[in-house]
Amino acid sequence: MTNSAEQKRLVTKKFLVLNRSMSAKRHMEYPQKWNSLRDAATTLFAAEGYQRASMRALADRLGVTRSYIDSYFRDKEMLLHAVLDTHLLDLLAEVERAEPIGASPEARLTALAGAYLAWIAGAGAAGQRVLLEAARFLSPTHRADIDTRQRWLAALFADAISGVLPQALQPRLLTPLTQALLRLLESFAAEEGIATGEAAMLAVRCILYGATTMAGESA
Repeated sequence: MTNSAEQKRLVTKKFLVLNRSMSAKRHMEYPQKWNSLRDAATTLFAAEGYQRASMRALADRLGVTRSYIDSYFRDKEMLLHAVLDTHLLDLLAEVERAEPIGASPEARLTALAGAYLAWIAGAGAAGQRVLLEAARFLSPTHRADIDTRQRWLAALFADAISGVLPQALQPRLLTPLTQALLRLLESFAAEEGIATGEAAMLAVRCILYGATTMAGESA
């Protein structure tokens, strides 16, 4: 028969084993739950607008408490930052994945444009809507992160554009041409009845035509 000290030791050991098991489970589930909250917020912000959407509405939609959400995101802005940061990282990954090996410069640019358009018109449509509508509500620190992601994306397209027009392109035009291409692709994302590949090719050729025309006029 065990004495009280031994019983206490056994109970304590059992508690520690169970507690370690529960902690490990929570640790493993954390990313999944974090992602689920972020994805639900993306849908909510896109549907209702960031300012109108509330953390309470998000909690009600998911059937959880507000304190549950607070344990993952301390406030709505932190949640918005997670939505936009993930969206841009996913978009960048999709564009980089589409980069063809051994393709001509124009084919490379068109492939990147097609991947960009396919993402913002498809799986990333809600995230893109939130980005365009709500990025201005971020604090300077959080906005700096998002600006960095966007610069990475713009740099990839700027490199592709300069690869097509290495001689004709004036350096001062590279940034506005890059931004014009991205804005043109965003406008096509809302259009129906035109295939992604066709829209991407049209956008690229419009930008290249404008650049070569300006180069010829200034020559």
